[in-house]
Amino acid sequence: MINKQHGSVKPRAYELLRPGRCRHDLWCDQGRIAERILLDDGTSHLLPVPVIRLEHRGGVTKSRWYHLLRIDCRYGPHTHRVPVGITTTPADRALYDRTTGKRIPSDTERDFHRAEYLQQIPRPPSPISLSTPTAAMPSPSITSSTRACGTSG
Repeated sequence: MINKQHGSVKPRAYELLRPGRCRHDLWCDQGRIAERILLDDGTSHLLPVPVIRLEHRGGVTKSRWYHLLRIDCRYGPHTHRVPVGITTTPADRALYDRTTGKRIPSDTERDFHRAEYLQQIPRPPSPISLSTPTAAMPSPSITSSTRACGTSG
């Protein structure tokens, strides 16, 4: 059974990744992870991050599910694993940030209920959400006509 996300849940910041010289601001939106993209006009848009696969890791007493994400970047794509389906508590194994060495707070410590924000099998993003970031950019017809006449309007 697939749980649908609660309709009243608003997008929420998830984590800030800083692999190497880049920065990726990840948010939970519509049951999946999205990257916050800043636009030229000062606004932002949440662009769904592709899920490569749903991974299962079974243990002796617990079983965990993860989304393996592909984060596209100008420096090359990154992969990132995000747990889904179970809300972590301080009693769980502590995780540490690789860059700072600081302990990462559990879901309950940061008041994050994973089942409300992330679906194990997220709905595919709508075509509208994929095209929205380009709304601030000129349309293809304007761009091609600008190139054709050599003027910049």
